[in-house]
Amino acid sequence: MSNKQKRRIKHIRYLVFTLAAVLLTGLLALVSALSSGSWAVADVSATCRECHNDTTLITGKVIQWEESGHGTGEAYLRGTSASCAGCHSGGGFSAMVA
Repeated sequence: MSNKQKRRIKHIRYLVFTLAAVLLTGLLALVSALSSGSWAVADVSATCRECHNDTTLITGKVIQWEESGHGTGEAYLRGTSASCAGCHSGGGFSAMVA
């Protein structure tokens, strides 16, 4: 076996050992957090309920959409019009409603 092959094997062993140590450390931290009860899952549904609830807030949004060009079908007829890019681009919609 050449010196180059020996170095390569040594390098691979080092990488495998390092990866195993990192994974084991992460696993032990997770098990520790779960067993101590300090693992908390955020209630992300509260964010959804800001609009999706029994109030009129979402109803108003639905009515706005239904009366817009999207809801009436006019936007579909316009197809790939350049004026669509204001909302239908990377961060376009966020910029339009901000």
